[in-house]
Amino acid sequence: MQTQYSISEFAQEIRKQYPGDYDDLTDAKLVELWLKKYPNDKNKVALNSVASAIPEKKENNNNNSSKYIKYIIIVIILFIAFKTNPDSKDFTDKAIEIYQNQSKNNNQKDSDAFSKALSEGIARSVIAESVKRTDFYVCSFYNLKIEKSILWDVRATGEAFGIFGFIIPISYSIDKP
Repeated sequence: MQTQYSISEFAQEIRKQYPGDYDDLTDAKLVELWLKKYPNDKNKVALNSVASAIPEKKENNNNNSSKYIKYIIIVIILFIAFKTNPDSKDFTDKAIEIYQNQSKNNNQKDSDAFSKALSEGIARSVIAESVKRTDFYVCSFYNLKIEKSILWDVRATGEAFGIFGFIIPISYSIDKP
């Protein structure tokens, strides 16, 4: 029968074969790493000393479950983003809301031709036709460009990002020459 080494004796044997290579490791760490790489050498080390130095590998089903839960959560979030991705109508509503707020802030009268057009629905159709939507399925990017029209004296440009049912304006400008 082959003699078994203690952890420190086995570590010394390794260091004799590779002088200077493993001086930065403790005996227990060196033996642990050696036995991971060469599991057949476990019979050369006393089991009672190995058990205290090397933790046993346990099957952790909880870790596997949490990995699947992460993927399930990601799929659910992507599904919700897909189902709530704003469309061009949502952007049109947001563009009209922004214009109305800006008109109120600038103390413009309701007699303004564009404001009347908003209430009549003409502007809604012009904005809807001027919106360019880039659909990424879970989110969208919107670009709006309205040049001066014979119906009203307004130029409007804007960019927005849509996700989870929200329209987030990136930039916009409404000019009245």
